[in-house]
Amino acid sequence: MFDDKKLPIFDGHNDSLLRFFYKHRERKSFFNRHNFGHIDFPRIKEANFIGGFFALFVPPIESPNTQKNKSKRPQLSPPIEMNYAYKNICAQLDYLDTIAEHQQVFLVKKSQDLQKCYTTSSLGVVLHLEGASAIKDFLTLEYFYQRGLRSLGLVWSRANKYGVGAPFAFPHTPDIGPGLTPLGKELVHKCNEMGIVVDLAHLNEQGFWDAAKISSKPLIVTHSAVHAICPSSRNLTDSQIKAVADSGGVIGINLGVMFIRRDGKIKADTSIEDIVAHFEYIINLVGAQHVAFGSDLDGIYISPQIQDVVGLHKVLYALREKGYSADSLQKIAYQNWFRVLKDTLVN
Repeated sequence: MFDDKKLPIFDGHNDSLLRFFYKHRERKSFFNRHNFGHIDFPRIKEANFIGGFFALFVPPIESPNTQKNKSKRPQLSPPIEMNYAYKNICAQLDYLDTIAEHQQVFLVKKSQDLQKCYTTSSLGVVLHLEGASAIKDFLTLEYFYQRGLRSLGLVWSRANKYGVGAPFAFPHTPDIGPGLTPLGKELVHKCNEMGIVVDLAHLNEQGFWDAAKISSKPLIVTHSAVHAICPSSRNLTDSQIKAVADSGGVIGINLGVMFIRRDGKIKADTSIEDIVAHFEYIINLVGAQHVAFGSDLDGIYISPQIQDVVGLHKVLYALREKGYSADSLQKIAYQNWFRVLKDTLVN
């Protein structure tokens, strides 16, 4: 009999590194179980969570703990000074190095590394940079690559020299602001050449289409949701969803309630069914091979029905109850992310 809890899960986005980076001096270890946050190593093992895209993110200078809250008006967060961003990311990389010293944690650097996730019971970390503000030039990109960077979000919800993000606005379309700069387009080409995933999450619609036209790799949106259900500026329109599918790419469903609910509100009564609706919408539109988890755990307010990383299996169970096959659930749980990483990373 099929058991959804035995399915390994590989996730498109979490902010756990940032949370522990700012708490590790208080002896808040990633490897201890905690009653705060969504992810720690004991809960990862309990959830059969075999890996995912772990984000490095540069918070605003004025407040390391600034929440990624939405605004009723389409207003971008202010740009980040590049030297500050670079130093901040380097410090987070140093912290990640200490975590990766653990015998059951490793950085996914080559496509063949993915096999280790479920053959060695180890946690595979795809190092993701959420926003390219720290990329001072392509030599910096090379340096971060040598340190393990394998996924790059061109922007967060602010502007940088490569492009413009989509602000947190509801209701609103993602069609806000200009597209990629010439340097941003060059960055897409460079990432394609190096084997770095180009993440289109947080990018405004014009930037999305600019990247879609020039990328030679599958289009990836690590953490977003369906605009037709929840008309947030951060969510994807049908035409964007189809473009991702046409490229062979994948969309990770962001579990943040503000991107899931039809009313765009941050409320605790968001149900598993509300979440499942986004998975089903994409499955019905383009197929199960183009949707996966993009949870945004430790970065956003999620439904108490999910609670933490262990609760991700509740989504798979709900899909199973609706009649989706074991093959489809395996794609959603981990195989879709594995496929696009194998198509993008070097061997």
